Amino acid sequence: MEVLLSLTLIFGVCIVFKNWIAAFIIRWKYSKYSNVYMSPSFSPIQGERAVIKAQGKQKYRFWHLMEVAMKKPDCDIRIVFSGTKPLFLIYSAQACKEFFKLVPTRIDRHSNHLKHFGRMNKGAIDQIKSSPMWKSRRDKIMKVIGINFSTKFIPLILDSFHEISATWRENQWFNITNQMKKVMFSVTTKILFGKDIPVENAYTYITSCGDTIHITLEEYFSKLIEDLEKSSALIKNRLCPYLSKAGLTTSNKACEQNIENLWEILLKICQSSEDQDSVFKHRTNVCYDKKIVLMDIITVYIAGYDPTSHALASILFNIKANERVFTKVMKEVKSNYDRNEKSIDAKRKMLDSCEYLDMTIKESLRHSNPAFFSLGYKSLDEISICGVTIPKGATIFQCLHALHYNSNEWINPMEFIPERFDPDSHYFTTPSSNGTKQRSRYSYNPFSTNLRRCPGKNLAMLELKLIVAEFLSKFNYTISPEQISNKYLRFSLRSQFSCIISITGTI
Repeated sequence: MEVLLSLTLIFGVCIVFKNWIAAFIIRWKYSKYSNVYMSPSFSPIQGERAVIKAQGKQKYRFWHLMEVAMKKPDCDIRIVFSGTKPLFLIYSAQACKEFFKLVPTRIDRHSNHLKHFGRMNKGAIDQIKSSPMWKSRRDKIMKVIGINFSTKFIPLILDSFHEISATWRENQWFNITNQMKKVMFSVTTKILFGKDIPVENAYTYITSCGDTIHITLEEYFSKLIEDLEKSSALIKNRLCPYLSKAGLTTSNKACEQNIENLWEILLKICQSSEDQDSVFKHRTNVCYDKKIVLMDIITVYIAGYDPTSHALASILFNIKANERVFTKVMKEVKSNYDRNEKSIDAKRKMLDSCEYLDMTIKESLRHSNPAFFSLGYKSLDEISICGVTIPKGATIFQCLHALHYNSNEWINPMEFIPERFDPDSHYFTTPSSNGTKQRSRYSYNPFSTNLRRCPGKNLAMLELKLIVAEFLSKFNYTISPEQISNKYLRFSLRSQFSCIISITGTI
């Protein structure tokens, strides 16, 4: 009994030290750096949750990331706490530049398999360390969804959009974020898994309570990602993150079983598909390992389905919320885009000619980027970024919101100005240069860059431009006045807001 009490006491002391005392030591250690920001309202275990709660429900959940970048533009590194460990956030363009100089020799991908959706796909190209094998896998995936291959998907993308948009009724408010999720689910599954897969079939899913339900494949993906997020946010899992790996709680056990079931479902439907144009068939037809192919395809699916649907909602909102931008975009779309054109090549040329639409999409990806962080990295030894020492084994993220709102790089970063991406505009330059100095190329990073850039970037940009052009050429719409008046609103991943619109007529 005494031994048990002693062990319990030792365990308790370790937990207290790891989660409270160690955190305060780290804050004291980094307080000497003038270019490091740490929130004054720090709360052990809860981390930035206390900051999010303090800013109120009317502000986008991750507004504080943007606010610090605007108010403290000389901040290069921000330290936040997630559970038991500090996270080092790359906050400035200069820090981002120095960061990428160290990738992959001294900084490399940090496996995220213990947390969030990373547990769905252990060993995929977005999680493993850089190597010739990793590069080969990445290049093969990028080839089949690159710019030369993705153009052939234009009819499929349009068919999916028309199928979903046919259900919309005029003068009724609806959640366009959810509707775009349906569009992107249809597009992504058909491109990756096959046009003939049975998406409406019901599959067995185990809830966090241990109950069994039957849901569609789309619901399966969404619910699993949601449950993984909830599981990682539990206090017991934040205190002891390896509970997630060991599956020692009901919610973790359910998630692990659902992940295993999902793999079986996807392998079965992909192998039964007769669509030889799917990415899965294209890769496995050249004798590539089916499990590795599926692993990398799921990565593209996760990166493409949810973020792209949020981006589409944000683009439509930002266009309509800014009358000057709406007028210019509509004029260009009416002049250059014909939705009745059947030729794929002609359609592509039409999209290429919509230059202001392209700038508008890029500005929306800055202003309302779907992702607030990049995926995680790990320092392979002790490193220095902008003079700040970061220890070996530290977890590092690029803070995309901070890069996109840094007031040293962007003129009036709160405003929605597509001309920022026009080289002839003064908005293309930095605020203090009087129009003489261009922004750092590291100040804009919606798809990451260098070796670890998003493999689906070209496909995603095609989907965004095509669907937005098709939508604007077909529908008149309005957006919620309450949402327009809220300058703190964003529709990024994990936002508490969803874009609400109403179709007022067809063109």
